[in-house]
Amino acid sequence: MASLNLTLNAQVVGGPQVSASRTKQIEAYDKVDVMINPGDTDVEVTIQPGAAGQVGFLLIKSSLYSQAAADQKLTYFVVDGGSDFPAAGDGLELNDPHVYIGGALAVFGLAPRALRFTSTYVADPTNPTVNRAVVEILVGRSAIAP
Repeated sequence: MASLNLTLNAQVVGGPQVSASRTKQIEAYDKVDVMINPGDTDVEVTIQPGAAGQVGFLLIKSSLYSQAAADQKLTYFVVDGGSDFPAAGDGLELNDPHVYIGGALAVFGLAPRALRFTSTYVADPTNPTVNRAVVEILVGRSAIAP
């Protein structure tokens, strides 16, 4: 069994600071780095190889985040193999790092097996690395199906 150390520090400049830390026991983990190019649609990334219901921690971080303009969006759907969350619309905007721990995963209403990413960013022909997102995904999970 592995230990996953979680630490969060939030501080208002010139104001209060709140910290939270916790150690979570996990049986397995996966670290996935995926490149989402400008204009990519429905890039599916598997985050749970086995039966549903095993994920207990999910962190999604990117080198590029959604902005206010419609042509500068990085979005994702959570997929369980039969349903998507959200069920309608353009997906969840990845506008900051997203962290889901324990019961927070219930917000999806399904057991996440994959994430499906779309980028509305436009490619720059003079510099192909501009508007390319490198998305890091860290998953803590059970190794044995429930």
